[in-house]
Amino acid sequence: MTFTPVACATGYGNYVGHSYTEAGFTLFTGGVHSPGFATWCADASDYAGPGLFIDFPGETALLTKSGGGTFSIHVIELAHLHSGQYPAQSFTFTGSLASGGTVSQTFTIGDQAEKTLFQPFVFDASWTNLSSVTFASQDFPYYQFTNILLDGATTVPEPTSMAFLATGLIALMPMVRRRLSK
Repeated sequence: MTFTPVACATGYGNYVGHSYTEAGFTLFTGGVHSPGFATWCADASDYAGPGLFIDFPGETALLTKSGGGTFSIHVIELAHLHSGQYPAQSFTFTGSLASGGTVSQTFTIGDQAEKTLFQPFVFDASWTNLSSVTFASQDFPYYQFTNILLDGATTVPEPTSMAFLATGLIALMPMVRRRLSK
């Protein structure tokens, strides 16, 4: 999930509402406060964007596979919401396992003195066979997230990834030809 379709729809900021669906997954805010989620396109002066954030203190978000089913989560990129000087901040994510029980993992965004930048955080191997993931509560200083890598996502690979794949396959062709000719 990159949030680019909604983040860049208006060219800057955008209120999303209490649910957002992309790549076969849906995020819901847990509360009744408006507007739910907000996002924007990249802004050289202030935001790491495009990213999504929960637009009310104390709220959490719930990630599920649209229409139900299990999934795995591998990576999420996190950043402080705005540029400025912010201390390190920790966020705990909780996953509900389809077989019962939960897993949790805490990530810490480091101190920030200048422009905010997304940092990738990797979930450990226990984050599989999930029915849902609850995002950390949105409290000051606020955080934003993007580039959530999920198994079962229906995203189209980016051109750079496709170029690397094609280069790798071309490099393997002589080896395959030699084996087939034997």
